[in-house]
Amino acid sequence: LGISASLESLTRVIAPAVGGFLLAQFGAVGPGLFTALVMFWVVSFVWRHLVHGTDAMPPAAGSQGGEMISGSAS
Repeated sequence: LGISASLESLTRVIAPAVGGFLLAQFGAVGPGLFTALVMFWVVSFVWRHLVHGTDAMPPAAGSQGGEMISGSAS
C-alpha cells in the first residue's frame, strides 16, 4: 500500500512536467505518441515474457524431461 501511494504521488509530480514537455516539443500529438510507444513496449514485453515464456529455463544438458528437481521421485 505504501509503495502504491508513493508511486501515485510521484506520477502526479512527473506526469504534468513530461506532458508539458511533449506538448511544447511535438504539439498536440506528443502525449498520444508517447503513450503509443509505452503501450507498444508493454504489449511486446507481455507477449515475449508471458505468452511465449522466454523466461523459462531450458532443460539442462543430458537431463530427461520428466525428472524432478528436488531429487525425490515417488
